[in-house]
Amino acid sequence: MSSGGRSEFLGCFAREIEAARAYDAAARRLHGAFACLNFPEEGTVVARPWSLVPGRSSLGAPSLVDRDS
Repeated sequence: MSSGGRSEFLGCFAREIEAARAYDAAARRLHGAFACLNFPEEGTVVARPWSLVPGRSSLGAPSLVDRDS
């Protein structure tokens, strides 16, 4: 995500919905009431990047077999 010429890395996520929620949190922080959100009806639910979850490697995404339904 970038704002005002500055880029902010939000992390790597195992699921698209987690990435979308992390984007929403960053957009709210950077743009406040003017943020364009994926889930405007939700509060600030922030997902942790899978690279920061214990037991996950930051070198590669988990396989499809590892995903929870």
